[in-house]
Amino acid sequence: MKEQEIRQKESEINWNRKINSPLLKERFPQVESICISLTREYSGAYAYSDIQEFTFTKSDKSYFKIDCLNPECIYSDLDFEEEIINAVNQRTQKTEGRKICHGWQDFERLNQYKCQSRVDFELVIHFVKS
Repeated sequence: MKEQEIRQKESEINWNRKINSPLLKERFPQVESICISLTREYSGAYAYSDIQEFTFTKSDKSYFKIDCLNPECIYSDLDFEEEIINAVNQRTQKTEGRKICHGWQDFERLNQYKCQSRVDFELVIHFVKS
């Protein structure tokens, strides 16, 4: 399969997951909003780093996958769904951690070298007041 075909298929899969995700208020009615703060680093041939913040409100889709900082990454798996589900179930307002991208570094190294882009994250969940 060619690189363009792989990227197109990956994009379609992610888009379908997003549009088929329920709204935050439907999936987690006890949650008012979720904020994900990220410090991302990639130290491949070119070193990158950035800081980003995503806020999800009740009317947003409950889709929590982010793009890898490595623009050449194939099949990035940086999804915060599991961490959010655990935090909501435990009613934890703040969670911190680190994720490593297990996608492939680039098309030339597909099935050979993992991306290994690093993301330090902080989740802050605001619960609906009873």
